[in-house]
Amino acid sequence: MIHERDPDHPVIERPFQYELVEFCYVRPLDGSEPYIDIGLLKGTLFRRLRFFSPQNIQITEGFPDSSGLAILDVTSRQLDGLGVRVVNFEAGGGCPEFWARDVADVSKASA
Repeated sequence: MIHERDPDHPVIERPFQYELVEFCYVRPLDGSEPYIDIGLLKGTLFRRLRFFSPQNIQITEGFPDSSGLAILDVTSRQLDGLGVRVVNFEAGGGCPEFWARDVADVSKASA
């Protein structure tokens, strides 16, 4: 559920306008921090976002429909180790949903 005071995270503007083209969960064998990479495409613009220490991952029927994708900054909630919430603001489902410690745009690093 979206908390009314949670602002959009500044990592990407209007993520719901992008098509979800990649979703990859990685738990490194060396024991370092797990992450999820999400690849988003709008026209010819590709963005890869990395979400660190994801928790409570849910993928619902309709995946990979990203039309309701929202990335929220939840740092004001002061949740232990959590600063980002990925949610679906549409009732239809299809978007992955989870919490994460932080998010970074790694598009250039992975190109």
